[in-house]
Amino acid sequence: DFIRAALGKLKFKSREQELTEKFQAWLVTKNLSPQQAQYLSLLKNRGIVRLGVDLRDLFEPPLSILNAARLGTELFGTAGLQEIVKDLNEAVFDRRPA
Repeated sequence: DFIRAALGKLKFKSREQELTEKFQAWLVTKNLSPQQAQYLSLLKNRGIVRLGVDLRDLFEPPLSILNAARLGTELFGTAGLQEIVKDLNEAVFDRRPA
């Protein structure tokens, strides 16, 4: 595989592609409204950049500009938002809580 990759015969997925595929697979296992799925896609994009999502990210640009903390609380409730972010990190970004 290494030689084929070096010769350009074997294509590897980018980290972004791999995480997006994991996110899509995770997302279909959830029973979510379209608004909730769209919100989680926003968090996924942030998570790709930072290799995970922290609730503090919701209070910092660019997410704070979009009122992500308020919107997430409206969509999931406070405890629900904490739980879905934890699940997203574990399932998609392989991050376990410390």
